[in-house]
Amino acid sequence: MPFKIDAFNLATKHSINAQTAGAVNTIKVDGDALIGENTDGIGLLNDLTKNLEIDLQNKIVLILGAGGATRGILLPLLQQQPARVMIANRTASKATQLAKAFKPYGETCGFGLEKIKNDLVDIIINATSASLDGQMPNIATGIANNAICYDLMYGKQTPFMDWAQDNNASMVVDGLGMLVEQAASAFEFWTGKQPETQAVIEAIRALND
Repeated sequence: MPFKIDAFNLATKHSINAQTAGAVNTIKVDGDALIGENTDGIGLLNDLTKNLEIDLQNKIVLILGAGGATRGILLPLLQQQPARVMIANRTASKATQLAKAFKPYGETCGFGLEKIKNDLVDIIINATSASLDGQMPNIATGIANNAICYDLMYGKQTPFMDWAQDNNASMVVDGLGMLVEQAASAFEFWTGKQPETQAVIEAIRALND
């Protein structure tokens, strides 16, 4: 993540995704300009809508975590016109500040993890780093019932994915598709050509099985 901030500072122009994320993961040379893009949110959106065929419009989305990963995905999610995007974080003030910053783009709210109730949620996205440490955010279990649960982490079964399966989630997915799709979006940003992604995702999953 620190390199994404360095890349943001290096770029002389920024896309709207890069501006709102405050981070850059792709740079294109255009004459004397270095154009910075952030394809994290685009990658997530393409995985959700294209690969998994999930319609985000009018859905209630809960994002766990209020760090750089969440900031990078918020704008593309809000552009799909969900009913509401809720941000829950261990430090409540970070969640409320981030939600306020993105209010111009859609309906958002932020609160502490302990405030999560067993209310109706359509999609839960784990954007915390807890999975890297083999941990799971302490949240209400009933909220996963019939929800789509997506972990931005990938490579192995995470505690969040185990929790979702144990609590009757309708779909449980890791972030491999997002990884491939954000790389594909970067390739398109450079070349203007959109590469095939489904075969790549399937091949990587086969290697991991």
